Amino acid sequence: MSSVKIVIRKDKLNKNGTHPIHFRIISSRKIKYIASSISVKLEQWNEVESKVIKIQNSARINAYLTKKFGELQNSVLEVETNTKSVTQRILKEKIYGKKPLNFFEFTEKLIEQYYDVLLKESILKKTDINSIVYLVNDKRIHFKTNHTLIKMVF
Repeated sequence: MSSVKIVIRKDKLNKNGTHPIHFRIISSRKIKYIASSISVKLEQWNEVESKVIKIQNSARINAYLTKKFGELQNSVLEVETNTKSVTQRILKEKIYGKKPLNFFEFTEKLIEQYYDVLLKESILKKTDINSIVYLVNDKRIHFKTNHTLIKMVF
């Protein structure tokens, strides 16, 4: 069973003297911190209730933290219900999404998936991919989704 909690990072100190507020996920005795983009001074943090106090807009900040906390808790519970073993990698992918594929990994995967259709229709040949690899010597081209190229091909 994983647990999610809102914590202030006392070990981290920003230049302006504030400490960042993070979401702490403990799963299989491993700790993962997720930044909330909010930082406050230690005097402005209620450790017992895990809430911001004594500052302007504290109600709005607490509402934001509560909302994000609920989303993270739902994500963690969903992963735990749908998978047999919960790992930090699985939780990270669920919360942040998967890393974008490298262009060449993406095209290889797409060709494997639609190889018969692409060759039958003479849309794409292996020499085309080799030409792209030759022209683009730098392998740092990324796609965030694979739907774009599929729409372009079909």
